[in-house]
Amino acid sequence: MFRWRDAYSVKVKVIDEQHKNLFRIGRELFDILNKAEDYNDIIKILEELKNYAVYHFSEEEKYMKKFNYVEYDKHKAEHDFFIEKIKKLDIEKGIKEDQREIISETLAFIEKWIESHILRSDQRYSKFFNERGIF
Repeated sequence: MFRWRDAYSVKVKVIDEQHKNLFRIGRELFDILNKAEDYNDIIKILEELKNYAVYHFSEEEKYMKKFNYVEYDKHKAEHDFFIEKIKKLDIEKGIKEDQREIISETLAFIEKWIESHILRSDQRYSKFFNERGIF
């Protein structure tokens, strides 16, 4: 899970690095979930993922606004959907043993969403940003 491939590159260095970091966090969450006995570790990495996703999405959206990217609203809606899904875990209240299955399902959603979003939605802005001097 969560392995970076060159096919994910959007040809914008700063965004590719942020995407790689999302993959790193996801991989760390996967590893922790499979061996953690202390759910505080899971809570910590889920918080990191949520916070980093918010940061990364705002960076992408900043470029989109700056250059009047035509698909901005649609793209932002995808970002908002992802963040709301993560927030629904209610991780501030803690995680109990019986939530392991829910977390596993959410992790599968996160991986599929990130992969699909990068390969589809993010790839559509790659050329647009490059044409505006962002590499």
